[in-house]
Amino acid sequence: MFSIGGAIVLVTTAYSAFKYATLPDRVGVHFNALGEVDRYGSKLEAVALCPVMMVILLAVFLIIPKMLPEGKKIDPFQKAWDTVVITVMGFMACVQFMILNPGLLGTGQGQVKFMMTAMSILFVIIGNMLGKTERNYVIGIRTPWTLEDDEVWHRTHHLGGRLMVGAGLLCLPLALLGVNVLVIVGIILVASFYPVWYSYALYKKRHPGMKA
Repeated sequence: MFSIGGAIVLVTTAYSAFKYATLPDRVGVHFNALGEVDRYGSKLEAVALCPVMMVILLAVFLIIPKMLPEGKKIDPFQKAWDTVVITVMGFMACVQFMILNPGLLGTGQGQVKFMMTAMSILFVIIGNMLGKTERNYVIGIRTPWTLEDDEVWHRTHHLGGRLMVGAGLLCLPLALLGVNVLVIVGIILVASFYPVWYSYALYKKRHPGMKA
């Protein structure tokens, strides 16, 4: 699966190099919540920033699992890990596409729709993977309470996965319809942080005599 992630990086890098000659000297490289450019950079920065970040991320995704102690490896859910890696690489490729094609997407609302749609899909895929993980140090809802108790881990990830998928499926049409980005961000934040509180509450319920 890492070969697919690497292929996404290579295609993104090649496409960026192809676009270099067509870009103006100043390119928008950062956008606010309205899709408006709030920072410009050189065209070299525009074509290189995301590919470099993707290479670094892919290297981290590849190296960290190998550094885990015995008994904490991710082998039992390697496919879930690989799917997350590919999804993150795909999301980064979408970011790069947006930076290099501002006119194609339209300024402002068009770019917001594009990125919120990509984020919604990201949530659906990662949410589907959460329930397939076992207790570990590198992927999932890693709170002090999930890392201490297998039952808390599994129940939290079952809930968190369903919430993330639901949030992604709800946000997808909202993004395409151009609903205010704050509404979408609010839904995503609730789906992200509620499982953290749930893990604490469940741990306290299972271990009433212990401090958490």
